[in-house]
Amino acid sequence: MVVTTLIGIAVLCRVVLMAWDASPRALRSASLCSEVFLGGELTIAKAIVSLALFELLRGPLFMWPHVLNQLIQARAGSLSGGCSAHT
Repeated sequence: MVVTTLIGIAVLCRVVLMAWDASPRALRSASLCSEVFLGGELTIAKAIVSLALFELLRGPLFMWPHVLNQLIQARAGSLSGGCSAHT
């Protein structure tokens, strides 16, 4: 029973990591495809600039969950009194 649960957790972690790793590629592909399907002209210059801008946004977008987590922890710490010196 425990082994089955651990295997399930490991598989779930792999699926989440795979989705997290594939999301920037999917976003780039969806953006370039929507440009073409909406009637825009996709030139080499537009594609290169788009890919470069998505690459620049990749770092901040990956940091967003960590920043959000730290903000929630800071808020929870301030509501519970945090590490107060007086007792």
